[in-house]
Amino acid sequence: SDELYKEIKYVLELFQEPLLQLFSATLADLAGAQAAGGAAGCKLVVDTLTKLVSVAHDLCAQDLPEYFEDHLAEWMNGFVE
Repeated sequence: SDELYKEIKYVLELFQEPLLQLFSATLADLAGAQAAGGAAGCKLVVDTLTKLVSVAHDLCAQDLPEYFEDHLAEWMNGFVE
């Protein structure tokens, strides 16, 4: 419905960039946790990444927003790392 799309658009405008920044920062934390060799630290970071990706997926469930399309490489490169 139009009302749903308006609400999603509003949330995206406020949340999409900080979500990507948090995803990128958490990826950097994963590299640090791996270097430290702590399995517990790695698990915590991976759990956090899983939750961030879940939120991103939920925001894209109705339609792929332009911001996510424009920054798709940043999201996908995170999975390759």
